[in-house]
Amino acid sequence: MWPLRATRFSVCQRTARARARHSPRPTPHPWLTYTEPLRLTGKGDQVLGAFIECTDWMRVFTPHAERAAARGWPVYELATGHEAMVTAPAELAELLLRAAAA
Repeated sequence: MWPLRATRFSVCQRTARARARHSPRPTPHPWLTYTEPLRLTGKGDQVLGAFIECTDWMRVFTPHAERAAARGWPVYELATGHEAMVTAPAELAELLLRAAAA
């Protein structure tokens, strides 16, 4: 699936800088992720995880954060929208490092 133009993303409609930064980066989504069946073995349940909830966009990810917390994962909040890697890259990197160190 070919990526959407950066102008279609809400974050890129805000500033020319965001458009310039994001425009060359999208890549096609691998088609096999839509067509190849996923075979789970249960080993993934043994992998530790963490959840970063982006809280500045309607809090639509709260149920996922609650599910992660129920699994015992640390849950971090980041006051930005869904495109945190564009809108808050330094803060996101800090949380990823904290999660990796936990």
